[in-house]
Formats: sequence, C-alpha cells, structure tokens
Amino acid sequence: MNLPAETLPVSFPVTTFDNDAAYEELVIVSDVAFVARCDCHGLPYPGLATVGYLPGDGIVGLSKLVRLVEHYATKGAEPVRLANVVADGLQQALRSPGLGVVVDAGPTCGDAGLDGAHQITTATRGRLRERSTARSEFLVRACPRRRHT
Repeated sequence: MNLPAETLPVSFPVTTFDNDAAYEELVIVSDVAFVARCDCHGLPYPGLATVGYLPGDGIVGLSKLVRLVEHYATKGAEPVRLANVVADGLQQALRSPGLGVVVDAGPTCGDAGLDGAHQITTATRGRLRERSTARSEFLVRACPRRRHT
C-alpha cells in the first residue's frame, strides 16, 4: 500500500549548500533509472525520472536527487503516485521556490507493458505549477523526446 509522502521521511541526510552565486535558473537531472513495484500486482516496473528545481537559498548535489528518486521508488509507489511522492520529498528537504518531477515508466501489469506503452506522470510545485512559462520550460527540458505546446 502506498503511503503519503509525509509518512515517508527521507531516511538519509539531504545536504544543501548555500546558493552563494544566487543562481536562479532550473537545475535538472534527467534519466534517473529506477525499478519500483506496483501495488496492484507487486510486479517490478522500470522507469526513468527527471527532477528539476529552482534554487532558493540552497542548492543540492546531483547524487542527492538520484538518491531521492531511488528512495521513494523502493517504497512501493505506482507510477501515478511516484512523481508526487518524489516532489513532496524534495520540497520537504529543499524548500525550493519551484520544482518538478516527471516519471516515465513502463508498467508490467497485465498486458500494459507488452506493446511498449509508457505512463508519464508529472508533479510540479511552487513557481513551476503557478507560472505556465516556467512549467513549459521544465516539461520541454524534462521530456525532450516529446513535443509540448
């Protein structure tokens, strides 16, 4: 059973560094590979995640973004929930003015994975949710193989 993000605290330190350079543009890590298990059948499913955030007072290292995805992927989140759980965890750890997560998963439940279908789930917070131009910029960069209008 999936647990809400607030019941899944990050179990490792998410070290942040002062944003001394006052960097204000998107920081994105893409193609974070993971394997998670779906709740419905308990079957593993592979996927790729893209995580991006707007730095506030702090920035975080690339490895922590990767670990965050891996951490929540092992907690049994279905693709439709994984993006939200990762976004909530990142917001809890970083307190970013804006962030986004895209999960591109190849479900193996039933016949869904047989034809190469992928489920793409997005979650945005803060400025990336509130401002359509910021959201569009993130989605274009997060999903370069797909066209967004």
